[in-house]
Amino acid sequence: MQILHGNGKGFERELSLPNLVKGFTTADQQQWLDLIFEASGVEETIKQAEDALIAQEFQVREKRSYEQRMRGPNGEPLYLTKEKAIETLGNPEAKRIEVSETLIKTYSKNQMKEMNETGYAILSKEQMEIVYGHGSPHADSKKLKMFGNMSAEEIHRRIEKDIKAMAEKRLVRTKRTILLSPFVNSAVLFAPEVASQPIILSPILFTSVIGSPAVLGPIILGPWLFLPLILSPRILSPAILNPFLFVPIILSPLALHPAILCPGLFNPIVLSPLALTPFILSPQVCKFMFNLLFN
Repeated sequence: MQILHGNGKGFERELSLPNLVKGFTTADQQQWLDLIFEASGVEETIKQAEDALIAQEFQVREKRSYEQRMRGPNGEPLYLTKEKAIETLGNPEAKRIEVSETLIKTYSKNQMKEMNETGYAILSKEQMEIVYGHGSPHADSKKLKMFGNMSAEEIHRRIEKDIKAMAEKRLVRTKRTILLSPFVNSAVLFAPEVASQPIILSPILFTSVIGSPAVLGPIILGPWLFLPLILSPRILSPAILNPFLFVPIILSPLALHPAILCPGLFNPIVLSPLALTPFILSPQVCKFMFNLLFN
């Protein structure tokens, strides 16, 4: 690259760029420099470097701005970390997070590429087993069998079909069943969609249900312990083989809500009318509280 300066000797000095253009006018020298820069790609390289630097600075500013917006006055994060989600939503959420973490670790390079380009990726049969298999909070043998027998092309077509159906409001969403997912030290606040889900073999302990009416949400073998039910009427939601212990029912009418084989202990019912709600083989200790309020 000695040709770019005049520090060489002999023939090299004679052919150096400063020596060749020293007799040119300023305009001619500028044209020569422009030609050399264009031919060598210097201008394009500088442009790419500038674009990369601008993009990097933008990402740094956005990251710093996002971190500032997503933290409270005391520096605590406003978004749910894993620990915060478990603390707020209870142990059932811990299992869902663990399944998600296990699934993410199994993503292949092609799946990560698809996720970045399209926003989703088709799972392998082993990954479907993680999500829908036994022991998962999303366990669904029907979906596991259905998706396991479909090719990637068929799944893509199914996704497109479901999206079109949602746009046309023809898709009927079925309720999920809460199975083998205990609720402990959590709260269901103004969430009727959660309270209306069938609950099977899922004890609910030290949990508050407030402002969450339930419709068609049967409870089977899911004991309730220290569960205040406040402003949460229940309709067509039978309880079967479901003990109730220390469950105050306050301002929560029960209609067509039979309790079958559901012994109870210290369950005061306050300002909560009962309509067609028989207690069948369901002895209630402190039953006088029911008679005092409603007879």
